[in-house]
This record gives sequence, structure tokens and C-alpha cells, in this order.
Amino acid sequence: MKSSRLFKGIIKAAIIAMFFAPWFTVQATQTCFKTGQRTSGMNKICYYRCPTGTIAITIQSWQICPLSIRR
Repeated sequence: MKSSRLFKGIIKAAIIAMFFAPWFTVQATQTCFKTGQRTSGMNKICYYRCPTGTIAITIQSWQICPLSIRR
């Protein structure tokens, strides 16, 4: 009896979680700061340090690399 009630409670919580999940999802953004750049042909590669590691973006060579980006 006790395990049956627990099982029903778990199922009920799972159904509620599946119903409300799309409204409660939050995407975390991170701010990345420029660490360098290099030009390669007609492109410029901008390097950034983020909390999760280093990333690079490619822009046109005449553009200016942003000092920071949000990912």
C-alpha cells in the first residue's frame, strides 16, 4: 500500500514536470571577453575567453572584433 502510493506520487510528479517543462526551461548565457585576433585572407578570427573555455568567431577582415560577446 505504501509503495503504491509512492509510485503514484512519482508518476504524478513526472506528468506535471512534463507538462510544465517548456515554460520553465532557462538558457544560461555567458559573457566572453576578447583575448586576441588574427587576419586570414578576407576573414578575421576573433578569440574570446568564456567561463566554459576559449571560443573563436569569424568575421569579415574589415570589421572590428567586439570587445565582448554573449553566448
